Amino acid sequence: MLTCINLNSDSAINYGNQMSEGNEVQNASTKRSINAREQHIAIQRLNREQNRLDLLIADVGSGKSHSAITVKDQYWINVGDDLRFLKDGKRFLWSDERSGYRHLYLYDLEGKQLAELTKGNWEVSGVQAVDEAKSLVYFTATEKSALERHLYRVALDASGFTPERWIESPEGRFGLAMGLARASLRGV
Repeated sequence: MLTCINLNSDSAINYGNQMSEGNEVQNASTKRSINAREQHIAIQRLNREQNRLDLLIADVGSGKSHSAITVKDQYWINVGDDLRFLKDGKRFLWSDERSGYRHLYLYDLEGKQLAELTKGNWEVSGVQAVDEAKSLVYFTATEKSALERHLYRVALDASGFTPERWIESPEGRFGLAMGLARASLRGV
C-alpha cells in the first residue's frame, strides 16, 4: 500500500493496490519523491541484487505509473540522491554513473533525456540548489581533483558550465565570495 500525504494540508490519499511498486519480495529498497505541483510521485525501485534501478513516475490522482528510466549494471548500481522535480511539473534532474562517473541529466516525465548537463572524467558529488528563475543548477564536483569538492553551475540547457565564485541569495540581500584568501588577510 502507498499513502501520499499532502504536507500543505491534513489530507492523505491511500492507494491500496492501485499503485504498484512491483514485487516487494524482490525489492531491496525504494525511495520516493513528489513533484512541486503534487501531480506526480517518483519511486526509485532497486532490485535485491542492486544491479537494476527503475525510476517509476506515478500520477498522484489516478495511481497509474510507468517506468521512466531503467539503469542496469553487470555488478552494482551506486544509487544517487539527486532526483529533483522542476517547478514546471514536466521535467526533472537525475544523476547516474552510466559513463563511469556520476553526472547530471535533464529528463521529461516520460523518460526522454532532454540534456546531458555534465560530462567528463570526474564526478558530480551532489546537487546543492536549482535556481529555476535563472535556469541554473548548482552542484559540487571533483572536476579539479578527486580529493577536492568545488562548487559549479550549469544551465538547464547544458551551457555555461563554470566554477562558481560568487553566490547571491534569491532576494539579492546576501552574497558569498569564494576563492583564495588574499595575502593581506592572513592571520585575521
